Amino acid sequence: MLRERRSFPPAICAVGSRIAAPLTFGPTQLAPVLAELARRHPLLHVHVSYSDRFVDIVGEGFDCAVRVGYLSDSNLIARRIGPVHGQLVASPGYIKEHGAPETPDELLQHQALMQGTEAWRFIDGDQDDLRSSARPVQGG
Repeated sequence: MLRERRSFPPAICAVGSRIAAPLTFGPTQLAPVLAELARRHPLLHVHVSYSDRFVDIVGEGFDCAVRVGYLSDSNLIARRIGPVHGQLVASPGYIKEHGAPETPDELLQHQALMQGTEAWRFIDGDQDDLRSSARPVQGG
């Protein structure tokens, strides 16, 4: 996904940048790309802040941020860099106790460990607005 881009404009190759990226995405997906970019462009200085907190890009002085999920309307310029494919999983004990949901709507009756506050969005072919929101389990 991120590795598909092979060349970068010379303007960004001799400057410093501050980038915010999710901790659950950045180290595995973004870091290898930035390492290769740094190898190719030794004058480039990048500071990456990995956090699952939704940062204020302008207020906190970031040049850009990688966000995972669906963005709400904003004055910021956003570019899609690729899909993120998730998985829904449950332990055998949970399935034994609560049963296995077979449709997105059945998930509404189940508990979920969720990151962030957005609802799950399921895409099935041309139907791109199937939404569900399971009952979140509060973390400690």
